[in-house]
Amino acid sequence: MNLHVGVDDESDLVHSMSTTAAKMHDLTASEELLHGEEDRVWADAGYEGIEKREEHRERQVSWHIALRPWKRKTLPKGGVDELMERCKASVRAKAGHVFFYVKRMFG
Repeated sequence: MNLHVGVDDESDLVHSMSTTAAKMHDLTASEELLHGEEDRVWADAGYEGIEKREEHRERQVSWHIALRPWKRKTLPKGGVDELMERCKASVRAKAGHVFFYVKRMFG
């Protein structure tokens, strides 16, 4: 089972949560995680291509999707692109804190 959470990037509060079977792609939960009032979306590489999906094409948001690990390794050290990936990771880490508490409560 996979747990997907939508976290506000300013208040760090969870605004939506969804579960899917482990075999389901991360993008299948994306519609349930976005409430329509967001200006920015920060997501890991599993959500690559989300902006091209029919249900999200009309959204007026700034998409910040992490690069796949093998793509990130090809970035020059100390470059602007590497700095952007670090920034994406630090914002996405806010959602990661939620998983700590869920795992602690439910095992």
